[in-house]
Amino acid sequence: MDPAQLAVLGLMVIASVISLARMFVTAARWAPAGTALELRPPSERTDRGGLLAGAIFIATLIAAGAVGGLETAALALGIVIVATTAVTAALALLRPATFRPTGQASAPTGEADAAAGGVALVGGRDAYDVFVSYKSQDAQVAREVVDRLLASGHSVWFAEYEILLAGRDQFQRAILDGIARSHRGIALTNDRYAASEHCRLEMTELLERVGPANIIEARLPVEEGTHQIFPRLRESPQVSATSSEDVLAFVRSETGWDIRPAVAAGDGGPRPVEGRAPSGRYVLDASGWEVVEGGGERLAEGTIKGPVLRYERADHRLDVNIYAGPESAPQAKRPDRGADDREMYDFLIDYLPHHVGRLGADIRGVHLFFHGGLSQMAATYRLAGFLWIRKHSVILPHPRMGEPTEFVFTFGFPGTFAEYCRSTQLMDHLVTTLEWVA
Repeated sequence: MDPAQLAVLGLMVIASVISLARMFVTAARWAPAGTALELRPPSERTDRGGLLAGAIFIATLIAAGAVGGLETAALALGIVIVATTAVTAALALLRPATFRPTGQASAPTGEADAAAGGVALVGGRDAYDVFVSYKSQDAQVAREVVDRLLASGHSVWFAEYEILLAGRDQFQRAILDGIARSHRGIALTNDRYAASEHCRLEMTELLERVGPANIIEARLPVEEGTHQIFPRLRESPQVSATSSEDVLAFVRSETGWDIRPAVAAGDGGPRPVEGRAPSGRYVLDASGWEVVEGGGERLAEGTIKGPVLRYERADHRLDVNIYAGPESAPQAKRPDRGADDREMYDFLIDYLPHHVGRLGADIRGVHLFFHGGLSQMAATYRLAGFLWIRKHSVILPHPRMGEPTEFVFTFGFPGTFAEYCRSTQLMDHLVTTLEWVA
């Protein structure tokens, strides 16, 4: 074997080791509620990576056999196996979140997280069935409507899934582009909506682009401010609504769309489950949920692990773990809940990398909701190519001690995004039952 052949063969061995190690690290992950190392179902990216790694490996063995016979091929095989094992172990140590142990898929609130990276616009469709316009205080109703439509196979332009990850410099452009590519509009209106400069701009564009006949107006509640500013909106189909169910029933009657039901909590009335926080005890209504672990372990920086719950019906399974501790970073401070919508969402975008942490996640959405008189936040992201996560961060000051506590709920759902969307109302409901024990 001459030096040139040896050099080429050495480069092929190195390439094979790197590609195989990367494939193994990419493919393996501890599931948040699992008990063993699981292999993720292959995505398009992992398929390509696996095919490339396999092709390089086979080419290396063939080249070794061609230039040095079976002994050289066997030697190359041994080197690749040993080196791949060593490199995989080293990569796992450098990226510990890749093999995070059971029950710690959500970092305790005291853990220092680095930027998640890769935050980008997640839209990009040619057209949408509907654009949803709303004021931030009505985000919960809007999100329930949107998730049910997404679960039913309809394409929806919704700020929390489409532009919040784009950054504030693309905010307005993305909204206008979304309206231009939508066939219909759904507007959740009231005097708060009418008072918002951003909502007024959205309505102006909706009336111009899709026309009043194609705007479904849900009035939460019936207030005249929006109609005074936009008289043409009186021509739109409209309903007086108090909940997402009212809105969805009207959307169904106006469009004829099939809308799947949300996953429901269990029957049998409230089921209180208590947990412990540094400043006191809290309680949740866990109707329909099974308590898998009681929690109570004290972790670093004053964080306490709460109960681990599971919801399981037929082939539908959700798991959630809960941590309670001091606010984890200055960025966790919530802005004044009366702040402008854009200021609130800008805050969420800035805080998102800390909120998700070093998980290698594919971020899909950022969500605003209100609980305990304060604006709260949640994030939707995907781990391991198949595990959908909704992670809530809730700040509640203790009623007597006054010290704010951050509660982190991490829900895991192994399934499609559509099925995940059917479950989000169940997740949000559990979080909003959180309160201090008197």
